[in-house]
Amino acid sequence: MKKTTLLFITTFISAQWSAAQITITSADLPQAGFTYLTSTDTTPTISLGTPSASAQSWNFSSLTQDYPSVPTFGLTSSTPYASIFSDSNIYTYGPAAMFGGFFGGAPVGSGGMGNGYVFWKTDNTGYWIVGFRADSGAYAGINVFVNPQELLIGTPCTYAASFNNTARWELPVSNANPADPDTFYVNRVIKTLTSDAYGSLTTPYGAFNNILRVHEYIIKIDSAYLKMGTTVVLSAELMRDTSNNYLYLANGI
Repeated sequence: MKKTTLLFITTFISAQWSAAQITITSADLPQAGFTYLTSTDTTPTISLGTPSASAQSWNFSSLTQDYPSVPTFGLTSSTPYASIFSDSNIYTYGPAAMFGGFFGGAPVGSGGMGNGYVFWKTDNTGYWIVGFRADSGAYAGINVFVNPQELLIGTPCTYAASFNNTARWELPVSNANPADPDTFYVNRVIKTLTSDAYGSLTTPYGAFNNILRVHEYIIKIDSAYLKMGTTVVLSAELMRDTSNNYLYLANGI
């Protein structure tokens, strides 16, 4: 088992200036028409803090920009695939590695540089991944549905809130000959999102108060399946990763 610690920092600017416990609601989630400038530091030297019922102060001012990404959200109803991804209300489009969204891109191949759609959903329960569709590369034109859907931010979310989620998608890799078994690449996710701390956060872009820390404990399992029709004749686990991710959220974008 491989264990990694990853860091996703999503800074939603607060208009208030005192550390307090807050509630993240659907009003704080991505919306159509919004563009987010995000920066990634691949070698951060910061302290993530610890679970606590007392307000904390996190200093991330030393973070650097190794590469940027600029996801822009649009209305799914404006795409040709609105009826196919009917659960989705917002989408992002572009090279998967750069513009797919906060949490990675679609499985579009080409080293992450192939264009593709990521279809998302926001509602009162949170921020979800609905599916993917590549426009280029080996898997162009294939609709990939996340079923069950993956929860990225659960709402309403306040200190001590917890959300459990399992998700799955599969991508047909080889199904040219109907007389042979078809090959599918399958990704499964098991996660828990727990709001375990709150306080203030200093970043290279400024200082923000009323921040809620969310700990995402996640297990990702990648497998290969051989199927004859709907019957699985062979399966093999390819990779299993356990990660601890931390998100720092605030009200009012």
